This record gives sequence, structure tokens and C-alpha cells, in this order.
Amino acid sequence: MLFCKHAVALGRTWLEAPDSFFDLTTLEVTLQQCSKAELLSLIQQIAESHPAALSVLGVEGFEEEEEWSEEW
Repeated sequence: MLFCKHAVALGRTWLEAPDSFFDLTTLEVTLQQCSKAELLSLIQQIAESHPAALSVLGVEGFEEEEEWSEEW
């Protein structure tokens, strides 16, 4: 089986610098320990910093744009 150069680079990075990868489990554990008020504050900060993230929350007008079609 042949792998693309991107997969090979990712594998090499994992072998050479595994600490450069972020473990989402750590984030999940941290968020589970937050109060509702803390979580709401974090969501507000995310929305202010990255408005496109509102699409994840289903806010109208912030849906992800469809990819351009080559069928012009």
C-alpha cells in the first residue's frame, strides 16, 4: 500500500515530535469540569473571536459556504 506524501509527513511528525499533537481528550476532560457559566463564557469568547464558529451552533447566516461548483 502506498501512502501520499502528506500521510507520510504526518506519520514522521508523530514519530519525531508526538508532543506537537493536541489530545482532544484533555480538552474534553477540562470542559467537563467547567460550570455552565464558564462554558457560556467560553462560547461567547469563541463567537467573538471566530464568528464562523456560530455555524456549529446552528445560528442562521453563519452556515458554512458551499464549495464552488465547477459547473458554471
